[in-house]
Amino acid sequence: MYRFAFTIHNLTDQPLDYALSADLFTQDVFADGNTLYMDTWTTALAANTSFTADGVPIVQGEALTAFDLNGDGQVNEADANTLLEYLLGNVEELHTTGDVNGDGKVNTYDAHVLLALLEGKSCVTVPAAGQVQVEVTMTLPQAVKEYLDTASPKGAYVEGYVYAAPVATEEGEQESPTPFPCWASTATGPSPLCMT
Repeated sequence: MYRFAFTIHNLTDQPLDYALSADLFTQDVFADGNTLYMDTWTTALAANTSFTADGVPIVQGEALTAFDLNGDGQVNEADANTLLEYLLGNVEELHTTGDVNGDGKVNTYDAHVLLALLEGKSCVTVPAAGQVQVEVTMTLPQAVKEYLDTASPKGAYVEGYVYAAPVATEEGEQESPTPFPCWASTATGPSPLCMT
């Protein structure tokens, strides 16, 4: 398990929403006969990633059922469109709360956050002139641990990146990746050292 935390600071007078995502990878290997060699390429690793903001779990895909805004029994892009139509005055009421990011307001940011959640990203709102501490937990499935032990029996490094990408606004979108290097002697060996 890899666990680390970082803080997102908001220096503006408006709340800002960020979509969180993560990538984890290691050095790839190739075989020549019965011998394994390190490749010049990296290979992606599957990981179960979860986020908390100030100690509270961040809404992820499984919590989306609360945002069936059009009442059709599904949560999809149609619900984001319904929210936008509601804001334009073309839909009279929503079937549930439209405050997707939990900031107490229903606005176009909520549609952007809902779309990001539908894409499998986690979203966090940083209050105006405030900050949020985000804790990331990444767990490798057993199959990935076995792959690492087989591909690199003398140890492998694991490297990852966490992205806090601003949710699109009227002014545009700017991605700001936050990398973190992690190292482990083997996937099943001692706990890794993570630096932020």
